[in-house]
Amino acid sequence: MSSTTDVKLFFNFRSPYCYIVSKLLPGIFDEFDVNLVWRPLGGRDGRSPPERAKVKIPLVRQDIGDESVILDVGASVGLDRAELAATLEAPERLQQLAEFRLEADSLGIIGVPTFTVGEEIFWGADRVDYLRDHLRELRLSKY
Repeated sequence: MSSTTDVKLFFNFRSPYCYIVSKLLPGIFDEFDVNLVWRPLGGRDGRSPPERAKVKIPLVRQDIGDESVILDVGASVGLDRAELAATLEAPERLQQLAEFRLEADSLGIIGVPTFTVGEEIFWGADRVDYLRDHLRELRLSKY
């Protein structure tokens, strides 16, 4: 029995292109015997304050880089505010994000969403078909 192949997804919750890809993921994992490995990049800690100031959602006029907004959104979906606040500041989470950034940099990843399968890199929401083709070439289809 062979081990499941990892498909790493480097993403940022703020990216509309990552949102598009998120809607395509169920089909990929229904069709192929692969393991999704999440690699979050960015987030509120991924940019300098001047860069964060530019990233606002104009439709709702809320800066999702602002911790109070994150806490409000979390509370609105039933998360405990204090627990969420502690998680946001947890040193191990911040260290893990830094490690993911270093991994992305070492692979030459310049944007999100980016998928990697072994040494192959597929950057962009419009590259999902190439990812599917590659997984077929590797004979990872469940069918």
